[in-house]
Amino acid sequence: MGISNAFQCFHYYYWKCFIRYSSGIKITEKKDFNNLKIFEAEPRIGGRIHSVKFGNAFVDVGAAFCHGEKDNIVYSLVKDINVLRHSQFQISVYKSNGEFLDDAEHEKIEEFSNSISNSNNPSDECATATSVEECLGIKTNNLIKTLENDEEKYKIIEMIRVATAKASSYNSALDLHDLALRSLFKLCSGDFYMNWNGQGYKTILNVLMEKFPNPNQSLPIDDKFNLHKKIKTIKWDNQERPSVITVDGETHEADHIIFTPFLGVLKANHLELFDPDLPEDKVDAINKMGYGAIMKIFLLFPEKWWPNNAFIKTIWKHNDEETLRKKNLEWLISLMGVTTAENNPKVLIAWYLGKYLPIIETFSDEKVLRGQSYVLDKLFSRHFNVSQPHQILRTKWLNNPNFLGTYSYESVVENPNRTIYQEKLERPLTNKNNKPTILFAGEATHPYYFSIVH
Repeated sequence: MGISNAFQCFHYYYWKCFIRYSSGIKITEKKDFNNLKIFEAEPRIGGRIHSVKFGNAFVDVGAAFCHGEKDNIVYSLVKDINVLRHSQFQISVYKSNGEFLDDAEHEKIEEFSNSISNSNNPSDECATATSVEECLGIKTNNLIKTLENDEEKYKIIEMIRVATAKASSYNSALDLHDLALRSLFKLCSGDFYMNWNGQGYKTILNVLMEKFPNPNQSLPIDDKFNLHKKIKTIKWDNQERPSVITVDGETHEADHIIFTPFLGVLKANHLELFDPDLPEDKVDAINKMGYGAIMKIFLLFPEKWWPNNAFIKTIWKHNDEETLRKKNLEWLISLMGVTTAENNPKVLIAWYLGKYLPIIETFSDEKVLRGQSYVLDKLFSRHFNVSQPHQILRTKWLNNPNFLGTYSYESVVENPNRTIYQEKLERPLTNKNNKPTILFAGEATHPYYFSIVH
């Protein structure tokens, strides 16, 4: 129940003026505002940006990649200081029995996955579907009708599982029945997977504070932060000057309050956070937007045993799924795949998605580590000399009360007028003089770049 990503929001409004051009975003001038305070519920700044030293370099517990170049403020801020690297992943797919999926089969799976995201054509078989899960069901049934033997049908089911994982990983939805098939979301053109060369996404925070590349020119910002300060109440109700009351009882008035909560926090706590309650249209937006999570598990090994630049997707075969259930390991079905950690040769990242995430977060590190050892041996021991990880770092975004998830998506709701709920959430609250006093920011307030850092 705190303000997260507060620094980025403050920086946007107070220190720089961002002007859009057709070629991108240009930073024009400093404004030299100093009379301000920044409250952060966590003991660190950054919100969903959280870089942690693990192994030989930093790993990103939260946001990891700079997605695209054109009209991407993150890219615009760092493109000239040589911090981003293209992620040269070598993508491969392994089945749970250790079989390697050949390129032709992988291409079929990719075509099927892409057909889900391209189902906006009125003549498409999913024209009447509203959710990704519904479209998956329609396409699956239509394909299976053309097949006669069970082996071919199981191959189709395997395709569905990869498509499901892909949709979940991009959108964070725990249940694809809730993920809208058609979305306003946009991608920035250009390189979609740029990494931070082992220095972590925290680099952008240092760029914003001008601590990087020259720390001697940093902004006088550090004394503005109030870390580990949760907000209990925001009082606004047409008052000339709104105020925030912290959990420890302090009251702070201001001309303007820029609030960057995670959507999950608003869903759970908006009735307690605001005095008086938020306007009905803003509550409607909070309730009708989707919000979910993904999970990353970082594994440190004594030695590297996997190929360079590996991005290995996983497919569970039907009989292996049954074995997992008998062993009480069905949560491992949520594994989408593993990737190498940039500039960190002994670290693998396991990506988990979907309905089991709330359960996995409750497990002990020892239980999760045993599961990882089992699944890595199951998938890769036929091809590699698999060793066992000896250290683990994992995310718990759903159970952190300052986040309650990771990022937003467009939910399946009745919306005949195509209301853009992100714009409703972004709309400021005003006082009796119509002066904006409570301003909202964060990924869930952008009409088409929601879920992405920029």
